[in-house]
Amino acid sequence: RAVSSDMVLGSKILLKDAMLADFTLEADLTASSIQREGGALLFRATLAYPAPDALCGYYFGLDAGTGRAVLGKFSDGWKVMSTVPFPVKAGQTYHVKVVANGTNIAAYVDDMENPVVIARDSDYRQGSVGVRAYGAVVSADNFSVVSEAFDETRPQTQFEVGGVYKIINYNSGKVVGVADAGTSNGSNIVQQTDTGA
Repeated sequence: RAVSSDMVLGSKILLKDAMLADFTLEADLTASSIQREGGALLFRATLAYPAPDALCGYYFGLDAGTGRAVLGKFSDGWKVMSTVPFPVKAGQTYHVKVVANGTNIAAYVDDMENPVVIARDSDYRQGSVGVRAYGAVVSADNFSVVSEAFDETRPQTQFEVGGVYKIINYNSGKVVGVADAGTSNGSNIVQQTDTGA
């Protein structure tokens, strides 16, 4: 299904009565008049009300204010699950894709082969999909969603040898690392708030 829409500050559009579990969701997002944040895809969304943050579900978007790609979730407030640096320019169109399969979530921007964000979360297993604008006027074009049957055996993510990845503690949401950059056997593991470094 493909739709186009121009959205004003602090609004969201969801497909009515859609209850999708596993899918690929894509759209071309263009944000103009950016004051803060920008455009985002909403997915596995339920309990949506008119206020911008009034829903339960996931969000993947581009935040022009901080120059980051952000994966987060709504549930009685907003929680960032993962964020990575990504320069966002007003008026530029970005092709954004989310692949949700079981508890696995992969999000892409422009490069459809390499996800910018990878996460696992089991809070929301199905819901509607849509687009959100916050602090910007957003145009969403070529919006499409393809529902898929869950396949536990299908590879979810391809990791590169020698790549650098963040490990997030599922229970705390904090970044996990080796104390004092230790390289010897038995080095201590520590966790801390993600500073984006």
